[in-house]
Amino acid sequence: MTIAPSLKSIDITVSNISVTKSKIQNSDIADTNDSVLGYKVDKDGYFMSEFNQDAGIPDDYKIHSDTIKSLVGVRTRHEFSRSFKSVDIAKTVGNAYKVLTQLVDEKTLNSKESFTTDEISKFPQGYEYDKKTLRITKKYNTASDYFSAELSFDPRINKGRSLSNTFYNRSTREYYTNGNKLKPSTDIFDNNNNGKETFTPNGLNFNTTRDKYTNKDGSITKGGLLVGILNENLRTTEGETTYVGILNGYNKNLDADEYNKQIQLWLLNHDPDRVSDEEFNALSEPMKEFIKFHRAFDNINQRAKNTSKKEEADTPKDPLQILFEQMDKDFKEMLKKLQERAQKARLEQRKAMQQNLDAQTMKSANQTSKDALNEMLEFLSKMSKQHGVNLDINEVKTAFINLTDSYKFNNKTINIKA
Repeated sequence: MTIAPSLKSIDITVSNISVTKSKIQNSDIADTNDSVLGYKVDKDGYFMSEFNQDAGIPDDYKIHSDTIKSLVGVRTRHEFSRSFKSVDIAKTVGNAYKVLTQLVDEKTLNSKESFTTDEISKFPQGYEYDKKTLRITKKYNTASDYFSAELSFDPRINKGRSLSNTFYNRSTREYYTNGNKLKPSTDIFDNNNNGKETFTPNGLNFNTTRDKYTNKDGSITKGGLLVGILNENLRTTEGETTYVGILNGYNKNLDADEYNKQIQLWLLNHDPDRVSDEEFNALSEPMKEFIKFHRAFDNINQRAKNTSKKEEADTPKDPLQILFEQMDKDFKEMLKKLQERAQKARLEQRKAMQQNLDAQTMKSANQTSKDALNEMLEFLSKMSKQHGVNLDINEVKTAFINLTDSYKFNNKTINIKA
């Protein structure tokens, strides 16, 4: 069965990071004693004026290199939710400054070097913005105003726009579990892992390195305000996007909906598993990204077979990869069976879309896909326990659902979420 990581992965292997000026890519980091990520740093690790100039931010906004190294690593290197191949760190920080200066007037920002948490609590608590230009179209002064707007916001009507908290606000995320209480954001370096770098089912978090921006009296530096913006709004990240990044709308030069339609139309007459090299080379780069994404999981088992013992020892392995390496004859037969059922569901769906068949046909395709999903999850759970592999079945389910969602066309799709 083909299991794609969907919005969780494009590249199975974990790469290092490298630098070409402000553009950080997946290879080796080339830091020196006084240079990090291609820019000069002072003795304490803060970027110097050259970086600020490229980012278009004033010199008194000090950004620490440890923060940006973590941000780049999370955006480009992690196995799941990898939306960027590379990050332009200067443009990324510049985007955060663009957002901040639309929310807080420059006279206020220029009036001091740091801000107390009480002062930060009086900043606008959220905003509506254009996803491509980051131009703010509405400000929400209180957490309550923002939360109300978020509940009523319809992306289909507000095409091209989105909402964001100004800074991470735990009270809006935990509204229904914390007694329905909302309060302004003051811990702007918090995230789903208390400000530390990690991957969780709730998302990827970079290390905000709060100590680099917090004074002894608890006030926050202006550089810290920019980090708070970056921490909350991933769309401020600028760089070369992966297939996942394009679908999530992080590529400002490509429309995610149009790209998705291209894929849907292409899938009606093509099988991504049977594309020749000649056909592949003739595709546009975004379409090539989709093919690479689709094939990534299929290649796990083959990669495991071709990996030398030394490479296996040096390379972190995905739990599913470990399970594939340990699978026996019965496991292979079950996977083949599930693959056939998943393929049948996809073919039924394509037939229904092409012939505009009735709801009963679509319902049959839905049920076939649901049955395949449930059987797959039950079997993988059993096998992972048997082999002592720590496998997150919910992640597998999410991957399967998102893969199926990629075959939408004319508002018809296999629905296996129910």
